[in-house]
Order: sequence, then C-alpha cells, then structure tokens
Amino acid sequence: MNQYPALHWDNWRRAPCLGCGDIVKRAVNSWIRVGGTKSGSWVMAIGVDAGRAFADEFPPPEHESLVFLGVSHYACLPQAVERIRANQIKFSDDPYIFFAEQISNTPDRFDMGSPVQTRECPFCQSNGPFSKEHIYPKWFLKELKSRGARFTRDGRVVKRFSGPTTRVCMDCNNNWMAVLEKNTKDVLLALVYETRLVDQREQAVLAFWAVKVALLLDASNSKPVVPRGFGHSLMIQKRPHRGMHVWVAAYNDGSDALAAHQWKIMAESDNEVIALCVTFAVGRVVFQVLIPFLEGTLAPLEDFGGSVLPIWPVQLDMIDWPPPYYFDRDSLVALAKRVYDNREPVEMRVTLTQAIRRRLQT
Repeated sequence: MNQYPALHWDNWRRAPCLGCGDIVKRAVNSWIRVGGTKSGSWVMAIGVDAGRAFADEFPPPEHESLVFLGVSHYACLPQAVERIRANQIKFSDDPYIFFAEQISNTPDRFDMGSPVQTRECPFCQSNGPFSKEHIYPKWFLKELKSRGARFTRDGRVVKRFSGPTTRVCMDCNNNWMAVLEKNTKDVLLALVYETRLVDQREQAVLAFWAVKVALLLDASNSKPVVPRGFGHSLMIQKRPHRGMHVWVAAYNDGSDALAAHQWKIMAESDNEVIALCVTFAVGRVVFQVLIPFLEGTLAPLEDFGGSVLPIWPVQLDMIDWPPPYYFDRDSLVALAKRVYDNREPVEMRVTLTQAIRRRLQT
C-alpha cells in the first residue's frame, strides 16, 4: 500500500485520486477536496456542488485531528469515502491540519441564489487576489484584427480595442480558465477559418467556453443578475450546468465583430428576472447561452431555417459547419430575443445571408 502524499489545502497541482488512484489535475479535472480523520471515523468533502458539502454527523470526534486527506475526481467520491472508511489508504504522517477556518472560508457560506458581488470572484467567490480578465482572449482579438474586423464602443467604430474586462481571482484565471482557453483555441479558430464537421467533444468544449464568457459578461455589469451558483458549478463541474442551453450560429458582419446582447427573461406575474439569454458574436461565430434560474421545460424555439445549432446539452453526433445561413449585426437582434420573455412578442424583419460551403474532398 503506497503512502498518500501530504497536500496543502490550496497549493497543489497534481495528486492521486483517493477513489480510483489515477492522477487528479487541479486545472483540468473536476475534483473534490476530502478531509476528516485518518482512521475514517469522520469524513467530509467540500465542493460536491455549488455551495454544497458532504459530511458525517456533527460534531467530529474530539480525540482525533481533522486533516486534509486529499482529493478525488468528482465521479470518484463514493469510492474514495468507501476506501477511507475501510482503511485502504495509508496517509502521510504529516498531513495538512484541517482547521475550522477551512470550512468557514469555503463558498458554502454564500447565498448561491444571489448575484455575484463586485469584490468576489464570479466563479469561486473568493475575495482575491484578483487579476483583470479579458472576457474575449487577446489572442483571438489579434486574429480578428488581422482579418480586418472592426470593433465598436458605444455604437462607434474604434481603432484601438482590447475588449471588455472584469475581475477574476488569480487562482481561477491561471488554472482552469487558462486550460480552457488552450483547449478552445484550435476549435474556435477552425470555426472562423474552415468548413468542417464539429464532433461531440468539440461541441462540449465550445459550450464550456461560451458559458464562461456569458457569466463574465454578466459579472462585468454594474448590476449582474446571474446567481452565484452557476459560476461556482462551472468551476467545480468543468462543464455547463445541466439546466443551461447553448447554441452556435454563423455571423458575417465585419462592422461589429464582437456584437453582444443580454436579454432578461421576466416572470409573467411580476418584474422578477427568471433567466438570462446572452448572445454574443466572436468573428464569424455566434454563441447563445440561456441560463434559467428556475427549473422548467424549454418550448421549441425559432431556428431560422436550421441555422441555430444546439451544442449543450450535446444532441448531435456531428455539426455541419457553417449552418445554411449567416446572421449579421441587425438580424442578431432577432436571434438574441427569440426566447419569449413574458412581455410583448418581438416582431421584426430578418434577412439572413446564405452560407457558401466548400469542403475539401478526402
């Protein structure tokens, strides 16, 4: 039986999974912290879901120290708890002591149903240290500029443009968000430059990235509306929340390469926001992210002649890119408001441009 290494609460990058034994990569995998007693008499896990933890009955035993036992893959937690209780893991003689503040400083103390506040990370809800995160990656803006794309600010074309920014903690920014940008780069550029098929893995990566951007766009507002739990769930699960929907479409308007719309869905009986639909263009690609705050069934939506394709939940084995028609800056408004918001229906004339597909024969 190999000895499990002693880990620091925050400063670790790779560690064996307490469940399956394979390596957990902090910046890549969905993982859970596990603490308790080395004997397995009392076990707890932090990060089970947004604002949720698992623990045996309180109070923990007084005669044994609480320590940071290690980490497990998200899916391996039941196996990890079983192995700890059965004393199948040999822990270090010098583990990190699990103090009470580790519990009190976790995001469990936040109201996950309330919007994120100015001085907290929109994903882990920590209070810093912060970095200024570019909502659209700088490498992508350079690509668009090289293609002659133009950017607008307050309705006017600007020559110098670095894109909107918002506050994100350095830990999130330098770890899982950096890995996500790296994983997204090739497939996103492929949608800009190529006619191709997009498989299920690529759809899931694009949806993950699109939700991150949508949450950052909301957090950059003076009055964000998305509950904290969605950002925290994204950080934990490394995928969109099960209630979200993400679509992709094509865009062909060089006059505003980063057009974006945030459409609040209101409750029928009062002025309460019950969902947010974020539609944003990045070069030749449009993403639409629907974040419902309440559970429900989504009614069929206008797909503009098959030109709006679902990528989350993943439904299609392959997406044939680009779709039949392109949106421009004007028709993007109709796409942004296609989800009925319990107010007056939006009616407008929409002109779409037929896509030209030239796929090389192999």
